[in-house]
Amino acid sequence: MLLARKTGHTGILQAEPHLISYVRADLTGGKPRILAFFQERGHWPQEDGELARALTAFANNHGLAEDTIYTVLPRHEITCRIVSLPSHQEAELANMLELSAEEYVPFAASELIIDHAILRKYPSGESDVLAAFAHKDVADNHLRLLRDAGLDPAEIYLSTACLASAAIAGLSQPPERYAVVDLGPSGFEVIILLEDRLQYTRGVAGVHDWEAASQGPGGALEELAIELRSSFSAYRRESPDGVGVEHVFLSSSFADVGPLCDIVSHETAKECQPAKFAQALVEEGAEKTQFLPLVLLGALLNAKASAAVNIELLPAQIERDRALLDVQQKLKRAAGVAAIILAMLGALYFQAVLQRERLIGQLERERDAIAPLAAGVAEKQDQLRILRQQVDHKGTVLELLASIAQAAPEEDLNISRFSYNREEGIDLWGRAKTIDDVHRFAQNIRGLAVGHLTLLSGAVRVYENAGAERGEPIFDYQVSIPFPQDDDSDSKTTE
Repeated sequence: MLLARKTGHTGILQAEPHLISYVRADLTGGKPRILAFFQERGHWPQEDGELARALTAFANNHGLAEDTIYTVLPRHEITCRIVSLPSHQEAELANMLELSAEEYVPFAASELIIDHAILRKYPSGESDVLAAFAHKDVADNHLRLLRDAGLDPAEIYLSTACLASAAIAGLSQPPERYAVVDLGPSGFEVIILLEDRLQYTRGVAGVHDWEAASQGPGGALEELAIELRSSFSAYRRESPDGVGVEHVFLSSSFADVGPLCDIVSHETAKECQPAKFAQALVEEGAEKTQFLPLVLLGALLNAKASAAVNIELLPAQIERDRALLDVQQKLKRAAGVAAIILAMLGALYFQAVLQRERLIGQLERERDAIAPLAAGVAEKQDQLRILRQQVDHKGTVLELLASIAQAAPEEDLNISRFSYNREEGIDLWGRAKTIDDVHRFAQNIRGLAVGHLTLLSGAVRVYENAGAERGEPIFDYQVSIPFPQDDDSDSKTTE
C-alpha cells in the first residue's frame, strides 16, 4: 500500500547497481519546478542485497518516503515494438496486443505486463502504437527492491516513453527527423522521431563510465558508435521513405555529454549536440540537475499527466489491491464518521430528554398556579355559550341576508345593494331581466315569513325602472321590508 504522504512533492527515482538518481519537483504549476536533485554512484550488486541497502540509506538521507514516488525501468529490460493495428479504440488495441504477445516475446501473455500508447491515428481506422511487453519478474523484482527500502511507487514508467515525451515537449522547432540518445548507467537508449512522432526505439545494455569515455578513444566509444550506426541503418531500412537521420541529441543524467558530441558526430557523420532543450521542460530549478536527465524530466511529465507518450508497467494486481484498500479506508472513515454522528445524536437525544423533563415540570407548576383561574374561565365560557345560542335563535343580519338571497330567482335577478335599519327595516336594490322576476322575488321573500323570520312578511316592491344594458332590456328595482315599530329600539344602519 502507499505510504502516508507528508508533503505534496513528487519524486522520480532511478535505482540501478551503479547509480541512484532522484529528482524532487513541485507539479502544481504550469511546468514542473525542480526542488532538489540527489545522486549517488557506487557498485551495489542487486543479487546480494547491496543495492537494497544502498537505496534504503539513500531514501532515509533524503526523505524519499515523504514524497509521492514514481520510478522508471530502462529500455533494455523491456521489449518494445512500434506496430500498426487496425483500430483506434484503446480496449481493442489492448486485446490485439495480448492475443499477439507471443509474436514479439517468447512468453505467454499471462506472464507479461502489457501496455501501449497510440502514436498516430490514420483516417483508414489504423493506428501506430508503441507496445511494451515487460515480464512480470522484472516489475516484481524492481518493486521488491523499492519496498525493501521502505518505498512504494505510485507507478512504473518506461524510459522510452519518458524520453520521447521529453523530446516532443522540449523541442519547439524540431528537425524534421532526429534521434535522441540517452546514456544511462547500465546501457544506452536510442529513439528516432519524425517531427513529433516516435518511429524507432532501441535499448543496449552495458555498464560504461561515459565521463571517462569522453577523455579519449576506447571500448565504450567504439561500442556506442557501432550501435548508433547500426540503429540508424536499421531505421533507414524500415523507414517508408528510406530517409535516414541527420540530427542527433545526446543526454545523460550523470555525465557531461558535451565532449562526446564531437566524437559521435565524427563516428556517425551526423550533426550531434547536447539535448539542452531539457531546460525548457521545467519552470525553474533546471540548474539543480547538473546534467541533462531527459528520462527523469520526461517521467515528471508523465506524473503530471501531460506527456505525449505514456507507458505504465505497474502490475494490475497491485492496482486492484490499492483500489480495494482505498475502498476499505473510505469505509473505515465512513464508519468513523457514522460513529461520531451516532454519538452526537445520542447526546442530543439525552439533552432533549432533560429539556423535556424540565419543561414538563415547569408546565405542571404553571398549571397548578392557574388552575383556580381556569375554573372561573370555564364558567364564563359556559355562560357565553348559552348567550350565543340565545342570540342565534333570534336571527342575525347575516342570517336575514342569506335567507333573502335564497329567495332571489336564479340567473334572472341580482342584488347590488342591501340596507338594514333596525328601526325601519330592510331595503334591497338590484337589477332583473323582467318585472315578473321582481314580483316573484318579493313574493318569495314573503313566503319565508315563518318563525323568527315573520318580519319578512311585509316585503313589497317600491319601484321598477326600465332601462337597457348592451342592447338588452333591463329593470332596476327596489324592494322594501318594513319592520314593526319598536320605540325602545336603538337605530343602526349597515350598507
